[in-house]
Amino acid sequence: MKKNLSILVALMLTLGLLLTACGGAAAVKNDSIVGSWANDAGLTFTYAADGTYTTSEGGSGTYVLNGSDLSITAADGTKVSVTVTIKGDTLTETNSAGTSVTWKKAAE
Repeated sequence: MKKNLSILVALMLTLGLLLTACGGAAAVKNDSIVGSWANDAGLTFTYAADGTYTTSEGGSGTYVLNGSDLSITAADGTKVSVTVTIKGDTLTETNSAGTSVTWKKAAE
């Protein structure tokens, strides 16, 4: 549970920083998030087309991407909502406090 929470917090922080840098969020195409994304700390999130995700640290759960709003629910029920922007192979997540995290798309 603590591992999932720390992953979600990292995700929220990453998203917050990215939105601040971008100055706002444009709508994100729902399937554009599908695939694996890694941050500078070495954490990887893999989003599947069926609305599930897994992490490199063993976390898992479900997600819903509605425009630029990403809602993540961990397997233990912990929920996190962030705003995302995707430009090329860069995904930026920003939380409600304005903290952002940047992810790079992993080669497939």
